[in-house]
Amino acid sequence: MEKPNFGSAGATDERDQRRDGEQADGRAQLLALLLDELPQMAWISSIEAEITYVNPRLREFMGPVQGAGLQSSQWGQQIHPEDRTAAVEKWEHFLKTGEAYDIRIRIRRADGIYRWVLVRSFPIRSPEGAVTHVAGTLMDIHDLETNHQRMEKLQRVSAALSGALTRDEVAQTVIHEGMKATDATSGVLGMASESRDRLQTLYFEGGLEEKELVGFKDAPIDKELPMSTVLLTGEPLFFDDTKELIRRFPRVKGLVESSQDEAFVALPLIAQNVAIGVMAFGFKDAPDMSVDFKNFLMTLAGQGAQALERARIFDLERSARAQVERSEARLRMALEASDVGLWDWDLGADKLWWAGSYAKIFGYEKLPADWTARSFLSHIHPDDRESVRAQFDEFFANPTKKDYSRERRIVTPQGKIVWTRSMGTVERDPQGKPLRSFGVLVDITQHKGVEEALKLAKEEAEVASSAKTAFVANMSHEFRTPLTAILGFTEFLAKEGLTSDKRSNYADGIRRNGQVLLKLVEDILDLSRVEAGRIRLDLQASSPRIILEDVVEIFRPDVEKKAIELNIIGLDARPPRFVTDPVRLRQILMNLVGNAVKFTDKGSVSIEVKVRTIAPTSYLEVFVRDTGAGLSPSQVGKLFRPFGQAETSTSRRFGGTGLGLFISRGLARALGGEVELLESELGKGSLFVLRLADLKDQLSVPTENVAGESAVSEKFKGQKILIAEDTEDLRDFLGVYLRDAGCEVDFAENGAKAVELATLGDYDIVLMDLHMPIMDGYEATRALRENGYRVPIVAFTARNQPEDRVKCFEMGFDAFLSKPLSLRDLEGTLRRLFRRQK
Repeated sequence: MEKPNFGSAGATDERDQRRDGEQADGRAQLLALLLDELPQMAWISSIEAEITYVNPRLREFMGPVQGAGLQSSQWGQQIHPEDRTAAVEKWEHFLKTGEAYDIRIRIRRADGIYRWVLVRSFPIRSPEGAVTHVAGTLMDIHDLETNHQRMEKLQRVSAALSGALTRDEVAQTVIHEGMKATDATSGVLGMASESRDRLQTLYFEGGLEEKELVGFKDAPIDKELPMSTVLLTGEPLFFDDTKELIRRFPRVKGLVESSQDEAFVALPLIAQNVAIGVMAFGFKDAPDMSVDFKNFLMTLAGQGAQALERARIFDLERSARAQVERSEARLRMALEASDVGLWDWDLGADKLWWAGSYAKIFGYEKLPADWTARSFLSHIHPDDRESVRAQFDEFFANPTKKDYSRERRIVTPQGKIVWTRSMGTVERDPQGKPLRSFGVLVDITQHKGVEEALKLAKEEAEVASSAKTAFVANMSHEFRTPLTAILGFTEFLAKEGLTSDKRSNYADGIRRNGQVLLKLVEDILDLSRVEAGRIRLDLQASSPRIILEDVVEIFRPDVEKKAIELNIIGLDARPPRFVTDPVRLRQILMNLVGNAVKFTDKGSVSIEVKVRTIAPTSYLEVFVRDTGAGLSPSQVGKLFRPFGQAETSTSRRFGGTGLGLFISRGLARALGGEVELLESELGKGSLFVLRLADLKDQLSVPTENVAGESAVSEKFKGQKILIAEDTEDLRDFLGVYLRDAGCEVDFAENGAKAVELATLGDYDIVLMDLHMPIMDGYEATRALRENGYRVPIVAFTARNQPEDRVKCFEMGFDAFLSKPLSLRDLEGTLRRLFRRQK
């Protein structure tokens, strides 16, 4: 056995030196015997850091260690470069003080692998107390230290993920933090598509700080690639040698060789027992693929999966608010996945351990050091405190109860009220006495707010449903009444021997009631356009005076019948030309003036026109005041809502759909204006105002005609038109109108006939119905365009959705007209197409 060489103690007397040497030799032999048998690694060195003794355990761990100093080549190089400075500082402090010390450092083992060890050093002194040597032990704490560091890394990853909400933020954080935690040199995150047939990947390599999120790349699931295999099987892949990876998955050879990675791992991201994605890392320096390291990787993947699932739920809830029940479920899951505090309560000592967001929920950055059960109860809302105390007493007193879940309110030191859900369990001794309680605390304040919002939304939905039911019932009446008159007058017209006056009266009755039906249909169509924000405008230089005078004349018979006054003030102040949509302006005025006349049985209706300029825009203001029924405050709140009038009895007494004001406001806003109720008093009347901006800057094509000054349609003499329509009555109607306008008209009752006539004839325009027998309008137009037919073709259909228009223009139509047909729209379309041909 090698004995320690303690050297000279520095005595001046030769006899003292001999005596001290003999005593040192004796102590050395005894210490060597003890250290040889010690289970720990042990060593002895001089105060000059020369190693004089190494026991078998240390020699086996480090290999041969010669008498090299701590700062010399061999011994110093055995210490990890990152730990050498700390080791030297500890040694120098020892030399100054002679105090024993401990230090955790990494030592290179004989096989070249660094291991964490706990070094404990203490002095060996001479009888006079002088330090002559240093003895120490080394304990291999690598597994303990590694696990401790991995736990710290997991906590850092968890903290980073807690601040990420969207999928992209979480994905970037998962890979970024995962690479730092594992010392990986490249990282890939793959997310499965909803149909699980594609994989969206996000890739990082090299310096993390230089990389930015560039979005996901989409690729189909491929069973010959490692990430797809992990996603499909839900099992991880570990390769400590990428050559084995290439042998199993040959198609990744080029990628692996370009990355120069030596090791590769791919881990499933499991959420709700389903693999939702894959996390993979590449390593240029292959790590030790121990069981502990693999478990660490799986835990890291679990954190990533939980965060990604939370982000997925967050994104879905935000984009699907209209689906109330699904939104509620997603929001609840998102809240339960975040703002969670962990707690462990020692009931005997009344001490609490906490982690996560527990302190934050109570309004602290960190709980006070003297936090106890009494502290907890003092933060419970006063209204909940007694019930909470009673629940705890009942629960702890019942030895059969183990798990519990409670909702309660907490009041923070800042006065904020926080709704929480506490879920926990209790450990008891064999006699059932509670010893320990632990669980989680979740902030559900936002969830409670959603519940209240859903309750209010349900109440509003029920009110809206009732209004729609009343609306449908009223619309049934509104449709059936004119239909009854039309059918009755039609039967009268079929009788023989009618005088010309009666025939004319019956025809007038049919026309009047048909106009009523058309107004109902237009209201419903306008309602859908207003709600969808798809109001079509035709801006023209218009004459507000002529339009307003026309509207007043329409209601003149009703005014005279009721014996009320109708006054117009400031009509001369109107601008001579005002750019707006004259049809929509007329529609709004018809509604406002019509309502004023309808609801006024005595007194007057006054219309005042003003022009106001706020440079550079001019505004037209029309005030409509009546002395009629007026409105109560509760009725005012219902005015501009669709599907309802101020009162259900209103529709029974005065008629109407209750859509007019809602549509008028939508039209006015589309025209850069507004319709408002300025004042109203029950039994005394109301005052409405229409404001419109002069939209001359939006008029793209100047026109010499002023809308409202002439209602005479331009004639289309000499133009030849083909009408493809399967409905005979509509063919007759269009034929009469177009022939009166000077056109030559031919007809085709199906698409095949239309193709035949169009090919042989010399037409200027083709009106093509889209839904016809044998061959529809789409097929007919496709056939004509493929044969080089260049004559304008106008789509003519009852379908009027944006996708229908897009489809028609993509297939080669030149214009689009919807049913019921507006002669104004037809005339404008024909005029535009004829002008373009010229």
